[in-house]
Amino acid sequence: MQYGPEVKSQAVYLNQYQMIPLGWVCEAFEDLYKHRLAEGTIITACQEAAKMVRKVNQSVKSYLTEKAETVHFDETGLRINGKLHWLHVACTEKLTYYDEHIKRGQKAINKIGILPALQGVAIHDGWKSYLAYENIPHGLCNAHYLRELEFVGERYPQTWVHKLPDLLLEIKKTVDLVRKTSLGLASDQIVDFSQRYVELVKQGLAENPTPEQKETDVIKRGRKKHSPPKNLLDRLFVHKLALLAFMYNFKVPFDNNQAE
Repeated sequence: MQYGPEVKSQAVYLNQYQMIPLGWVCEAFEDLYKHRLAEGTIITACQEAAKMVRKVNQSVKSYLTEKAETVHFDETGLRINGKLHWLHVACTEKLTYYDEHIKRGQKAINKIGILPALQGVAIHDGWKSYLAYENIPHGLCNAHYLRELEFVGERYPQTWVHKLPDLLLEIKKTVDLVRKTSLGLASDQIVDFSQRYVELVKQGLAENPTPEQKETDVIKRGRKKHSPPKNLLDRLFVHKLALLAFMYNFKVPFDNNQAE
């Protein structure tokens, strides 16, 4: 039996795009066309399609690495032959590049090769493996931090933890309004927002100091764990420029929803 491009493309579409298992694709063809495809036929068609789009994928990868002004990154678990792998994505609004690896962190990121050589701004959720690339500018997903602030605020009600989300959303609203007619915020607006941000973070750090501990206790028991508010505040302080990147550069988005 021989199959033409329409049958093959339908098989690839159902299996790869709609993510329908091989057995169900075979069943669908039997129901629709009174002819059951072999699973091997579907696999071969997918391999042929992969070869055909290889050059396009490489072009997408090159563009994201060398020319895109901002690139979103994320990763999620994926099972291959029963083992946990990771599906990595790098994308813009119009271009997407996927790759899989058995590792989640820098080993996989280095092999994929986009982030280490990135010429634009990396947008992500603040995972430490992304932040390890200090030679490139970063923009963090404020949606993640808004959720963290809400979580901390429910369990550790403090003034700063409720005011900071309001400030971030106020900055976003201002940016969305100004970008319609301008390429950036006025310098006095940037200074005002930045100072208010720092003041709230410092207020939070004052309310959540590093727990005191004798050096002998550190040697015996290790350092005391910081509270969730303290851990969050440390990141808010250290990554201020990346969190507010959308304020300094209008080409940087407020969140990482594109990759999510």
